[in-house]
Amino acid sequence: MTDLRNNFAHNQYNSKKSKVTYIVKPDSLAQGNGIFLTRNIDLIADIVTNVKPNPTLEEPVGCGYIVQQYIDRPHLIDDLKYDLRIYVFLYGVSPLRIYLH
Repeated sequence: MTDLRNNFAHNQYNSKKSKVTYIVKPDSLAQGNGIFLTRNIDLIADIVTNVKPNPTLEEPVGCGYIVQQYIDRPHLIDDLKYDLRIYVFLYGVSPLRIYLH
């Protein structure tokens, strides 16, 4: 949590915008469930430490969270966001053999 607070303070100080927005995602849900945007570091801290329930969930779920800086103008393909999933398999170190899928 200390790293998050330090990153938050650094981004707020160096941001050209007035505030940096963060996206908070539960690690045990899918399809956008439980995701919310905020600029309030105290709300993030309360939710990830389970002091307050996630405001987007009807019933609080005891789970971990991923917190990332929100990219407000992402690269789009045909007006859709996308993600890249790259799997790396380290087969050997001498000689170095890596497989990407």
